[in-house]
Amino acid sequence: MIVISHESIDKAIDFVMQQPELNQERIDTLYSEQPELLGYIINFVQMAQEEGIAEVDAVYQYALVIWLAFKEQINLIPRVEFANIDQLEKRHLHLLEILNTQPETDEYENALSELNSNPQEHLVDFLFNELGESEEADEEDNKRQANNLMLTILVIMIKSLDHSVNSPSN
Repeated sequence: MIVISHESIDKAIDFVMQQPELNQERIDTLYSEQPELLGYIINFVQMAQEEGIAEVDAVYQYALVIWLAFKEQINLIPRVEFANIDQLEKRHLHLLEILNTQPETDEYENALSELNSNPQEHLVDFLFNELGESEEADEEDNKRQANNLMLTILVIMIKSLDHSVNSPSN
């Protein structure tokens, strides 16, 4: 089983942050290699913006970090299939509703735990450190909703890539 290392994540972060002018080209490459996955993310960003959740553009930067961290360890990542994304979405979108509507409850804590249960623990830890609750997110409902949405979408991305890389058929 391949688990993405802290070193691969750090390299991916450096790569994205040190040369931001190349990020659009990287997104184009991500799209050519993983069209279903990036199409899913684009769809959610558009939907969030239509619903007035405007602070989700950072999801592309995080998606690049995730993808580049996988690429650092696995040069050729098998294509993620829409059926896998759809299955994960069905299991995870109810968690997003709980995160947005039931803060400070046992259900909320259970939803966070379920999102955090992932073989790619280092990537998920990175996301929780970046997008998890903060005083700022508590103060601004829109910011909290945006972070919850990005966290959920990116966990689905990680689980999709993990399944693609670690499934018995690959």
